[in-house]
Amino acid sequence: MESGGIYFLISHVLGSQVGGSVGLVYCFGQTVGISLCVTGFGESMAELVSVPGMWAEKAMGCGALLLLALINVAGVKWVIKVQFILLLLVVLAALDFLFGSFLDHSDEPGVTGWSAVTWTNNTSPGYTQGTSWFTVLGVFFPSVTGIMAGINMSGDLRNPARDIPVGTLSALGLSTVLYLVFVVVLGATVERKVLLNDYMITEKVSALGGLLVAGLYTTTLSSTLASLYGSPRVLQSIAAENVVPILSPLAKGKGPNKVPVLSLVVTVIVTLIFLLVGRINTLAPIVTMPFLATYATIDYAYFALAMTADMQRAREARFRGQTFGTPTFDSRGAAGTTDLDHLFPERITHKKVITKTAASSGSSSLVSSPDDHSSIKSDTDHSTKEEESIGSSIITGEGVVQPTGSIGGMMGISNKPSHWYSYLCNRWISLAGAADS
Repeated sequence: MESGGIYFLISHVLGSQVGGSVGLVYCFGQTVGISLCVTGFGESMAELVSVPGMWAEKAMGCGALLLLALINVAGVKWVIKVQFILLLLVVLAALDFLFGSFLDHSDEPGVTGWSAVTWTNNTSPGYTQGTSWFTVLGVFFPSVTGIMAGINMSGDLRNPARDIPVGTLSALGLSTVLYLVFVVVLGATVERKVLLNDYMITEKVSALGGLLVAGLYTTTLSSTLASLYGSPRVLQSIAAENVVPILSPLAKGKGPNKVPVLSLVVTVIVTLIFLLVGRINTLAPIVTMPFLATYATIDYAYFALAMTADMQRAREARFRGQTFGTPTFDSRGAAGTTDLDHLFPERITHKKVITKTAASSGSSSLVSSPDDHSSIKSDTDHSTKEEESIGSSIITGEGVVQPTGSIGGMMGISNKPSHWYSYLCNRWISLAGAADS
């Protein structure tokens, strides 16, 4: 898997036009999401240092944005180091909040401590006027849009096929646990009216309020840093493929890792525009639709790739067991073709692939059959050679991959060994997810 993240995945399954369109929509959603994060950071910082005024909030947000952009220019190593520090602070803040919920906060109005009565009163829905389930979802949804951060780092990872699934699933698991902890603790310790009106109630429930506030700030900065890292690289890949000719100057990169400085500048400028004209409650719903469209396309791309793999296996089965070097009919055409080759042109394609593969690796087949799973698992070295001979690949989870380059410039789908997370991948669930999005 090369650089480009979600654009690379979508374009190699559904085509560069679809990949470019969805990639641009995704970048737009990311820029609005960045402006949402830095806006919240600026508002909180202005309140913390007692500097009132909307423009003071926006100035602090702009300062944070430019600082994180400079860290991205420094390279991926600095981004990873900063992210590790921010993650440590977030974990400490979560532990501080959980421990503080067991302490006595009777001096804080509305904080009851762990109470079954409080939990029961907070369980049922209670929307205020002008709000509904969808408006609440629109505000909450931007907080769960960081799952693509690992995919967008594809160009800087040693083994993207291994690291991206493990890292993404680990991030999902940790985030889900943290969200549930905050929901359960607040629902069981704080009265509903306080939850509706006091946006800093988590600080009052925690043991050390300062550590919790630091965790909130670092969460915002971490999300911003990840988005500033991923979006310019997606934009750079779209420009490099010349999908949108006007964007071609953005394909240039700086240094050995080709840091997309120009794409980063464009991302920062667009973010600043939304930061200056928007507020949190107006920006949050805008973020939702671009990400839903992106997730729907990725789900459908997986479904399409899995179905295409079945079609290829069925086509391969028609030719398996035949010796292509022996003419089926007596008449022969040029270059050793037969009458059946003229009736079924795909036979010529398979002849070329099999001949070149056999010459390069001594193998008699490029694509493994559905019955060959045992041989793939037992003969790891042999399958590794075959994978290397057809170029880098995208794992689909159902035992198929889409090579990015193959012998003779031809494309194909081949089997991959199963992993512990493979059972989580199902084409029909992906299709349902695409329809639901």
